[in-house]
Amino acid sequence: MAIFITGTDTNIGKTLFSMGFMLNYAEKLGYSYLKPFQSGDKDENDTEKIKNLVSSKKSVGDEL
Repeated sequence: MAIFITGTDTNIGKTLFSMGFMLNYAEKLGYSYLKPFQSGDKDENDTEKIKNLVSSKKSVGDEL
């Protein structure tokens, strides 16, 4: 099963929702995160934010 998150504007919560979903369900359901297109700041991107957050949860435990 694939889940597609979409929105028509910036700062409406797509990344925040994706982070929460990945933190709670990625490991349990075997999901991975993919953002095929991204605009804006090339030094700060959503994919790295989410990967770092999910991997930090694994090292910290369920405190997040």
